[in-house]
Amino acid sequence: MPTWPPTIPWQAIEAAATLPETVGSPEWPFEFPRSQAYLEIARALMKTNPSGASDALEQMAESMKHIAHPYQTMHQWLEGITIAKEMDDADLALDLFRSGMEQADKLRSEDANPDDPNIAIKALWPSICAYSGLVLAASQISPQTALRQIQDVKDPEILLLLEVKLANKQLGARDFQSSAMVHKRSSHHEMFGGCAN
Repeated sequence: MPTWPPTIPWQAIEAAATLPETVGSPEWPFEFPRSQAYLEIARALMKTNPSGASDALEQMAESMKHIAHPYQTMHQWLEGITIAKEMDDADLALDLFRSGMEQADKLRSEDANPDDPNIAIKALWPSICAYSGLVLAASQISPQTALRQIQDVKDPEILLLLEVKLANKQLGARDFQSSAMVHKRSSHHEMFGGCAN
């Protein structure tokens, strides 16, 4: 097992791989030690070792692909995109954006589940918050790519909302701060949280 704290980048990445993916209850994990460690490694290496930072971000993305509640990791996707952008690695930033959008698609499936839909206002769905944050982050790298990617969103109301947010961003208009809300009949309670964007 690698020593901690590690002394060189590959040791740090190997050490991060030994951490648990999630900590908390199986239904609602609240910590993601492995992906968070990869993110911190990338942040530490971004100026001195961009190649090591890129490896760490790629491992971070891989570690988050199968997390049951991806909304809780959206800030990590956004931070990863920001780090890649600051390293002038547009390809990596856009890869992270696309992978994050796949996770947002999973959230939309949860929100729109016909057997137990989120009956909160659609604009406040966790999936909308996730899409918005990712699209606005990607628009700083390539507005055209961000616009092309949202065309894959099949829900016309969500697509329109994202197009408006993207247009506002390009025009320099200030985006309003919103919250995510889940209100499902099966759970008999509401969950509130701030948007990750």
